[in-house]
Amino acid sequence: MIYPLTSLRFFFALIVFLSHYSCKGKAIFVEGDIGVEFFYILSGFIISYTYKNKFAEGKIKIRDFLVARIARIYPLHCLTFLLFLIVQPFDWSKAFFNITLLQSFVPLESYYFSFNAVSWSISCEMFFYLCFPLLLFLQIRLSVLNKISILALFLISYFLGIYFVSEQYHHAIFYVNPVLRIFNFIMGIGLFNFYEYLNSIDIRNHRILKNKIIVNLIEIIPLLLLTTMIMFKDKIPQVYRYDCYYWIPVALIIISCSQVFGHGIISKILSYRFLIICGQISFGFYMLHNPILLFSHAAIKLIFKFDINQINELVRFTIIFFSILVASLISFYLYETPANKMIKKLYAR
Repeated sequence: MIYPLTSLRFFFALIVFLSHYSCKGKAIFVEGDIGVEFFYILSGFIISYTYKNKFAEGKIKIRDFLVARIARIYPLHCLTFLLFLIVQPFDWSKAFFNITLLQSFVPLESYYFSFNAVSWSISCEMFFYLCFPLLLFLQIRLSVLNKISILALFLISYFLGIYFVSEQYHHAIFYVNPVLRIFNFIMGIGLFNFYEYLNSIDIRNHRILKNKIIVNLIEIIPLLLLTTMIMFKDKIPQVYRYDCYYWIPVALIIISCSQVFGHGIISKILSYRFLIICGQISFGFYMLHNPILLFSHAAIKLIFKFDINQINELVRFTIIFFSILVASLISFYLYETPANKMIKKLYAR
């Protein structure tokens, strides 16, 4: 486990939450897509970090890998699906695509945002996991020239597609489409290869990186770049912001906090035990924030006999934020972890 990257997961899950939390009719932070891009790129990086050598050495089978990934994401998906069944009219077609994590393949908002809307992203994740063994095989078998050629062709087609496709169809065709969003995941795989190369040349022991100021700047500059790009976001067409505008700063944040350059101030802060725990529960925070935002108003009115919308905004935010945080902790330790172990145990039998 690379502790700073684990902790970072929480902050990017928080970005998604802030983009969905409404304060006086407006989202606190409108660029929630940054969080999704981060998770996809990080997913490619961490899956490679965990499984690349195991596959190469024949220590794991494809079905074992897929069971491990399903055991991680599926129990919580099922739980939130059931929670939304309470308030949503039941539709067999939408329910089928949602519960099987196929909803992102249907280019209709009523499908890919059905039930727990954020689950569209794990529909994409499941597709990435299915493709990972093939991507790994191609990575090993193809020459460098072939890989660069295929990647260049894909990128050219991708950017031309974004430019020419009408904005009204952009969300369905590009933003939630697993086949096109997989480039984020591939970028994470490439980032891990770069991480492996830096480790192979033992870059941490380079004399320049003995300077603590340099090591700290390597971690701080990507964050400053991301902040600067957010400040100038209004000058960039929305279609590019949602798909590729933040690729570079997000990738730089991941590689700079992977500790390959050493332990800078950001990595040290992100290695605190409390933040690591927050990172571990970040998937629950991400998946549960939508149902809690939906149910919290009714629950507080029922229990405490007042309307949460009529209280101070800061108090309202604090109540909802800590409700999600506590629910994520409970979910991780009492539901997700036991369910994960149970699925693996049943599979082993």
